[in-house]
Amino acid sequence: MIEFDVCQNFIFKDLAVRGTLVRLKDSYQTITHQHHYPAVLGNLLGEGLLGVILMSSFLKQRGQLTLEFQGEGDLSLLSARCTANNEIRGLVRASPELISTKNLMQALQNGYLNLTYEPEQMGEPYQSIIEVTQTSIAKNLCEYFDRSEQLPTRFVLFSDLDMAAGLMLQVLPVQEGHSREAFGTLAMLAETLTPEEFKTCDFPTILRRLFHEYELELFPAKPIHFGCNCSFERMQNAILNIGEEEAFDILETEPYIEITCEFCGRSQMFDADAVEQLFDGLGGKYH
Repeated sequence: MIEFDVCQNFIFKDLAVRGTLVRLKDSYQTITHQHHYPAVLGNLLGEGLLGVILMSSFLKQRGQLTLEFQGEGDLSLLSARCTANNEIRGLVRASPELISTKNLMQALQNGYLNLTYEPEQMGEPYQSIIEVTQTSIAKNLCEYFDRSEQLPTRFVLFSDLDMAAGLMLQVLPVQEGHSREAFGTLAMLAETLTPEEFKTCDFPTILRRLFHEYELELFPAKPIHFGCNCSFERMQNAILNIGEEEAFDILETEPYIEITCEFCGRSQMFDADAVEQLFDGLGGKYH
C-alpha cells in the first residue's frame, strides 16, 4: 500500500548512516492550491517542503525548522516550515517572468539560504545563513551540511503537480572512516531512485531495491499535515505594524481593512471602530 503524507526514518545497521523518506500529496496540494501556483513554482515549493521535513526528521529536541531561500531576482522568496508535530506550511513569491529554464541560482540572483530552528521549550533559537551557489534546492542543502555541520549528506527530491517525494541520507555525527567511505556508494545508489518508484512503490520496497546488500532498520512512519499558526492576535499585530496614520488613511476610502494570511488564506476584516479600539489598546473587534 502506497502511503502519502508520511515520513519514515531508517538507519543502516552496520554503518553510522541514517536516512529518511517522505511522500506528500494532500498536504502539498493544500499548500500549492492556496495561491494556484504555476507548475514551476509549485514544484520548487514542493522541493522546499521536502527539504525542511527531511532536515527536521532527526532533530534531537522538539522545535520548528524554517527554510527560506531569498534573492533579488525573479524568485524573491521560497519559505517552508515544519513543526515538531510535523505540520508544514510554505509559500513562494516570484515575478511572472520566472521561467522553468532558469535554475535556482539564476532565479534568485545574489540569493541566500536562511535556516532557522526554534526550540519548543528550553534553548535558544538557532539561525544559519549561507550564500546560494548551487543550481538546485537539493544541492544547496547538501552544501549547507558540508559547510555548517561537516556531515556528508545527500538529498534526492522530486515534485510535480500531483505529489512530492524525497530521500535524505546522512552520515551520523560520529567519526567513523568506514561509514564515510561507504556513504559515497550509498549516495550513488540513492541517485538511481526514479520518479516512477517514488509514485508507485511503498517505502520498504524502495529501500529494498536501492540497498538490498545492506541491513536496514526502519522506524515507524510519522504523518505529515498542513498547519498554520495564524490567529486573530497576529492579524491585529499586522494592523499595528501598518501604523495608526496609514490605517486610517486606508479607511477613508475603504469600509474596512482586510488582513489575509498568506499561508492558509484565512481573512479578517477590521472596520474603523475596531481599528480605533486597537490603537487605543482596548483590543480589536472580531468580524
